[in-house]
Amino acid sequence: MVLHKISTDWTQCVMSSTFKVPKLKKKTRQIKKYFGRMEAFLKKKDYSHCALATVTNEMESAMMFVNRHTDILWKREKQ
Repeated sequence: MVLHKISTDWTQCVMSSTFKVPKLKKKTRQIKKYFGRMEAFLKKKDYSHCALATVTNEMESAMMFVNRHTDILWKREKQ
């Protein structure tokens, strides 16, 4: 669900002619912050290591998605 929302938001950003690179940094910070809060919550509630690993994997997937699409955005900015 989270990655679908990120994907949808990302597509809208790429398609937008007003997209600026600083928004990329802001989105990256927001993603890291979101997963950081989730990890802190799981630790506080003493959830299993499996739950923490799942959160970490989701964050890594989201960050790979961002990194993979960064080139598209940089090229668009330079045009």
